[in-house]
Amino acid sequence: MADRRVYLFSYSSALGTREQIKECLDEIPAIESWRTELPNAFFLISQVAANTLTDLIVKCRGGNDRNASILITEIVADNLQGYLTPESWRF
Repeated sequence: MADRRVYLFSYSSALGTREQIKECLDEIPAIESWRTELPNAFFLISQVAANTLTDLIVKCRGGNDRNASILITEIVADNLQGYLTPESWRF
């Protein structure tokens, strides 16, 4: 079994509204949990690779919309910094 990974998923509004994105994240079994604190961004927990998550999210939103920008990157515990709520840091 793969390790659980934490990702930062950021997207342009061309991908969908915040509510539409939340619905997709809830529908994708590979996404174990998610949290949002920043505009157009979510923290994701999953055991699959970033490219797989990208494919699943794009498919959920109806296909490959080249007008939408998407970034999914793994958050590595030994190289991060920022100003977030304590809940986000514990996520």
